[in-house]
Amino acid sequence: NIIRYYSQDPAKNIGEVRKITIEVHDNVNGPKVLNVNVTGGTKVIDKIYTNNQKPVIEVQFLEPAIVTHSRLVNKATGLIVQLQGNTELSTKVSFATAENLPNGEYVFELNAKNKNNIFMDQAVNQIIVVDNSKPTITVSIPDGAVINTSVIAITVTFNKEASIKSLKINSEELKEKLSTTDNKIYSVMLNISDGNKALEITGEDFAKNTATKTVNFVVDANPGTITLANPRFGTAPRYTFDLAVETDNNAACKYFLDNNFEFDFMEQFAVTSGTLHKITDFNKISPGDLTTHKLYVRCKDQRGISFKAFDLNVDTSPPQLKGAFAFPSIVAE
Repeated sequence: NIIRYYSQDPAKNIGEVRKITIEVHDNVNGPKVLNVNVTGGTKVIDKIYTNNQKPVIEVQFLEPAIVTHSRLVNKATGLIVQLQGNTELSTKVSFATAENLPNGEYVFELNAKNKNNIFMDQAVNQIIVVDNSKPTITVSIPDGAVINTSVIAITVTFNKEASIKSLKINSEELKEKLSTTDNKIYSVMLNISDGNKALEITGEDFAKNTATKTVNFVVDANPGTITLANPRFGTAPRYTFDLAVETDNNAACKYFLDNNFEFDFMEQFAVTSGTLHKITDFNKISPGDLTTHKLYVRCKDQRGISFKAFDLNVDTSPPQLKGAFAFPSIVAE
């Protein structure tokens, strides 16, 4: 289109006719980026995290384009890494770094033009975080701690933003109970039974570096309990058998058969001081003795001495099948 115009002075004299040529084109927008991908990258909000120190950056355009400017700039140090773009029109362009990048936060700068030599309306400034260091995990419960309450607050702290992939206490998964406001400090309040506990934590930062931590502790909120572990129901199938009792917490246990003595005058289990207290080849019930005896057990832990008595006997006769029935009474195929 050509626009012609002229000027006129106050005396009505017409000036020289001038003209302006106006060209109007379609497709006047510059190329647009569909997405930016990074080797091993994870996008969190507006940042891409990777633990690869020589990442390949792949840019997908909505139309064929030629990259005119591309580089990485370290935000902390100002380090500039020039990146080689393409020379022919393409919808996909990959950028490889020649050397390992130091850990840090980088700005990926990019501009490009399309076939009409029209540049991008807005250049790309994508934050890329390179980080190959494992997160460190700190737990509020010290390793080896003895805790005298059942309601326990557990705090897990990372040195950087991370997620908890697993938190188990004695193999029970509890990660869904945790809460956080900053992806660095996670907390939970748990009601935990007495006994020896193993807390196992697996964490992963946004760059997919993983770390694990194990903390062993003891919950001793209630007076000690003693249970007969073997024979399970107090009846042994032979006159020489393994005798064992269990406690909910670490303790030193002693026993006596048929006499209820004080702790210092009882006999000690061959294996004790943990939670399982055992005598191998126990034979204090005479062969042929079918009477029920009393096994007296006392265990000493940091809370004091707990006591339990169990019935104990030997029955060598096999069980006899007295009868059988089915319900319903008529069974048909």
